Amino acid sequence: MIDIEFANYYNELKDTLYDKLLSSGHPKALKRFNHSLEVSKMAGRLAKHYYPNDQKIYERSILTGLIHDYAKFETKERYLELIEKYHLDIEYHEESKKVYHGSIGYLIVMEELGITDDEILKAIAYHTTGNSEMTFLQEVIYLSDYIEETREGEQYAAVRE
Repeated sequence: MIDIEFANYYNELKDTLYDKLLSSGHPKALKRFNHSLEVSKMAGRLAKHYYPNDQKIYERSILTGLIHDYAKFETKERYLELIEKYHLDIEYHEESKKVYHGSIGYLIVMEELGITDDEILKAIAYHTTGNSEMTFLQEVIYLSDYIEETREGEQYAAVRE
């Protein structure tokens, strides 16, 4: 059973995510919001499957799944600002801009949502690229992002199976 305080926090984040994505004006904003809800749901299913009695893992999984794409539609200028502000050893390249919402976007999550949990931030940072020493939460978000139910195609169905 989910704690009422956590449920309220989750719902606040859901509303904030909705507003953030829609305010971007991106034509796929609503689709991205629904994707985030599905990643959250899948992350919860995986957490419950592997850790059925650990409420904290479940809550962290659904919360991280919800906000993993929070910075999806940020501008190039915002990413460049963060690279400079945090002295990141990252160059912005147009051809790989699809990964910046994770590899830099976790900083936007930290700044705008006030989330400082290193495990959650790292799961967001690596959800598109993975890394060689992934924690359970990182693996759950990486996998949930790929196999959530709205992803269509044989490759997604095969991995879901």
